[in-house]
Amino acid sequence: MQSAQGTFIETWERLDALLWQHREFWQFRPFEHLELPWKSRFPELCAWLESLSQEEIDLLDPQPARLSEALAPCLPEAPALEALTPLPQFPKNARIIDERINYRMPERKWRQIRAFAASVPLNGQPLLEWCSGMGHLGRLLARIQEAPLECLEKSAELCEKGSALARRNGVRLVFHPFDVLSPEVSRYLKPGQHVLALHACGDLHRKLLQEAARIPLAALSLAPCCYHATSAEFYRPLSSPGQRSPLQLTRFDLQLPLQETVVANRRAIRLRRREIGWRLGFDLLQRDVRGVNRYLNVPSARESLLGGDFPGFCRWAAAKRNVSLPHRVDFEFYEGRGEERRIAISRMELLRHLFRRPLEIWLLLDYAMFLGERGYRVQVGEFCEKSLTPRNVLLHAEREGE
Repeated sequence: MQSAQGTFIETWERLDALLWQHREFWQFRPFEHLELPWKSRFPELCAWLESLSQEEIDLLDPQPARLSEALAPCLPEAPALEALTPLPQFPKNARIIDERINYRMPERKWRQIRAFAASVPLNGQPLLEWCSGMGHLGRLLARIQEAPLECLEKSAELCEKGSALARRNGVRLVFHPFDVLSPEVSRYLKPGQHVLALHACGDLHRKLLQEAARIPLAALSLAPCCYHATSAEFYRPLSSPGQRSPLQLTRFDLQLPLQETVVANRRAIRLRRREIGWRLGFDLLQRDVRGVNRYLNVPSARESLLGGDFPGFCRWAAAKRNVSLPHRVDFEFYEGRGEERRIAISRMELLRHLFRRPLEIWLLLDYAMFLGERGYRVQVGEFCEKSLTPRNVLLHAEREGE
């Protein structure tokens, strides 16, 4: 996406207007509803959703362009919304990526690191990796441009392991075992540094953005993740336009961009669907038993529990939530109703997922506009295909004049 601040603002404002206009389709909790919540106001839309089988939902969900086209007769703004989300690919660095630092690293993670590293513009500045883990990304980029590297990582154990890997790779590296959310983190950030953050979560990456606004970094390269990982009840936009938005985003809303899976195998999908169906079946049971027509959340279930049967799951869930089940329960009835409701939830989620990427771009452009207001030239684009990681967006900012 073009780095001109005006382009960011124009795209963000169009996204903001569409997200606000259609907020009833994505700012709700599907598990709390027993049927599609828009039946009276949007009968044609609901009729189309109810016509979809699970197989059709599975085909549409990972293809936003196809989904928006299918929704257009009932939701005319769907194609316009989807058209605001494509991002350009960052050009790849032609320097050789040294494979020898790939030591005991999962192949998928290594491919993500390589793609991010190859997309980051390098200008020879000292490097600092934020929330570095063992410093795999930083070591790779330090090796490429032979620059000094510092790493900030909360876990002392990961710092020790990363230091050993740096010695093995012959990389100049200093680890600082430090919590980046601490007010004293600014002492590690220096003017002229290039700071890197691959998949820093929520408050961790927003803290970096706020520090970059105060300290004239040479550059910042950030791939955000887990936007909902925050201590705040509501998201507080960073940019001036963002602060004027009527949208109020809860932590639950901020989970929406993360509801995209590209690597789950069939067994994982089957177990996940079984768990959802059983949860929804138990929810109907507990409503009848307690006489309270309200969703009751249940803790995460162990995989071994999902290998059992529905009555066993219900007894476990009832014990967890102090619900006294009657001696005789028609478990077959509630299991069947739970599966029916699971498919209804899939239809609700399919519509919510139309807004998944638009909301993520809304958040990223809020970050980009914020840095632009603080004197940075900003680029937003993709550093890899979604098949490698759905969190494939890179925000790169350079200080004006650097």
